[in-house]
Amino acid sequence: MSAADRRTQDLSDVLGQERVEETLLWLCSIASPIGEEEAICDSVQARLSKLPSGSARRYGNSLVVPLTRRRGPKIALVGHLDTVRTENGPARIDGDRCYGSGASDMKSGLAVMIVLAETLDLSDLPCQLTLVFYAREEGPYAENELGEVLRQDPDLAGVDLAVCLEPSDNKLHLGCNGSVHAQITFEGKTGHSARPWEGNNAVTAAAGFLTELAALAPKDVEIDGLVYRTVTTVTQAKDGGRGRNVVPDKFVLNVNHRFAPTGSLEEAMAYLRGLVGDRATVEFTDLSPAAMPSATHPLVQHLMKCGVTHVEPKQAWTDVARFSALGVPAINFGPGENAQAHQKNESTSLPLVRQGYSLLRRWLTTIALGALLFTTGCSSCGKQNEEPSRDPKFDPTSDAAPRPSASAKPAAGMTPAEDRDFRTRLDPELCSEALKRVNTLHQRAPEDSALLNLVSGCLKYGNNAWYQCVLSAKTAEAADTCSRRFLRPPEETK
Repeated sequence: MSAADRRTQDLSDVLGQERVEETLLWLCSIASPIGEEEAICDSVQARLSKLPSGSARRYGNSLVVPLTRRRGPKIALVGHLDTVRTENGPARIDGDRCYGSGASDMKSGLAVMIVLAETLDLSDLPCQLTLVFYAREEGPYAENELGEVLRQDPDLAGVDLAVCLEPSDNKLHLGCNGSVHAQITFEGKTGHSARPWEGNNAVTAAAGFLTELAALAPKDVEIDGLVYRTVTTVTQAKDGGRGRNVVPDKFVLNVNHRFAPTGSLEEAMAYLRGLVGDRATVEFTDLSPAAMPSATHPLVQHLMKCGVTHVEPKQAWTDVARFSALGVPAINFGPGENAQAHQKNESTSLPLVRQGYSLLRRWLTTIALGALLFTTGCSSCGKQNEEPSRDPKFDPTSDAAPRPSASAKPAAGMTPAEDRDFRTRLDPELCSEALKRVNTLHQRAPEDSALLNLVSGCLKYGNNAWYQCVLSAKTAEAADTCSRRFLRPPEETK
C-alpha cells in the first residue's frame, strides 16, 4: 500500500468513527422494544437503500442486505433490532458515553454495521459481505425472527463466517452455552393454615429439590483452551398459594439449565427430568442449542491479528447457535459493554464503539490473508473441509466456464492462447496454490503487506494465464512479471 493510499484509509477511518457515534445516537432515538421493531426496521431499510449495492430482502421486521457479490469468503455481520423493556431517558451523548435503550445491547453493534456499509469501498472489498438485521431476539427462542430469516433466505446457509455483534467489549466471545428453561410444578392439597395437617403444602414439598439445586457446583468443560460452565439455577418461584391463610396446593418454579457446547438439548432435558424425578411435573418452555467455538478457523485467527486483545468463552446464549446448527461457523464480537446490557438507564462507551468500527474495518479490508488460509482448509473448520461446491463460471477446467468468443481479438501483447486463459477466471483453490508459489520464490512472511496486496488481487482478478505463468516461473522477478502482465481486469488490454 502506498503512503497516499494509507493516508486516505486513515482519513476514512477517522470519518467513519465520527459517523458511528452519530448513527448510534440516531438508532437509540428510535424506540424498538421487543415486538415493536417495525419503525426501526423501516428506518434502517430506508437508509441502506441509498447504497449502490441494491435493495434489502425483508422478512417481517428483519432485513438481509447483500453488499458485495464477487469473490472471496462470504461474511455475514448480524445484529438484532429489538431491545428489552427497561426505564431509560431520552437518547443522548454525555461526555464519552451514549445513553439510551439498547445503547449497549445492541445498537452499538448495529451502528458499526451500518457505517461500515456506508464507508467501505465496496468495489474493492476482498470478501462477499452481507448484513443481517432481525427482530425479536430478546424473547423466547421460537419467536426469534432470525430463525425464520435463516429458513427463508438460502444464501445465509452458504456463509463462511457469521459475526454476531452482541455486546462483548470488543472481546472475542467464542461459541456459546445452550439454555433450557423448564417449568417445574409441585402439586399439593389445600387446607386451612390453622389445620395444616389437613392439607399437603406444595411449597414445602419443593424443599428437598431446592436444597439439592443449591448444592450443585458448576461443571467446567474445556474446549480449545476455553472453559465453559454448566450450571442450573432457579430463576422464578410463583403460584405459591391461594391466600395467606390457605395451605398452597401448587408451587411453580422456573429452572434454567445452561450447558456446555459438548452437550445436546436432548441430554440437557434428560438431565433436568432426572434431577426432578417423580417429585414434580416438568414442562419445557424454551429450548436453545449450544454452539461450538471456532477458535482455529483461519478467518477468526485473522480477526485476532487485527487488534483483538481478549478471547473468552461465551457463557450466555446467543444466536451463533442458530448458524452453528446450519454448519456455519459463527462468533460473537461487538463494541457494546456487556455489563450494561438490560440495565436501567443503559449506556455504552463511545471509545469502545469507535474501536470496534476500526477493528472490523481493518479485518474486512485485509481479509484476503484469512481467505488464503481458508481456501487451503484446516483441521477444525467444519464444512470447509468438505469437497467444495464449484461454480462453473469460476472453474477454468469446466466446459461451462466463460471464454472469449472465437472472433474476439487477443489483448495487446498476448498470444491467442494467453488471451483465452487471461479471460478465464481462476478457482480459489488454484489461486491459493499460485500464491504459495509466489511466496516461496520471494521468501516472504505470511503477514508481509506485499503478499496481502497480491492475495487481494488474486481474489479479484485471478485468471488461468496468471496461474500458468506463476507455476512456471523460476525466480521472484519472473513471478512479479506474471502478476504485472495478467493480474488485472480483463477490460485492461494495454
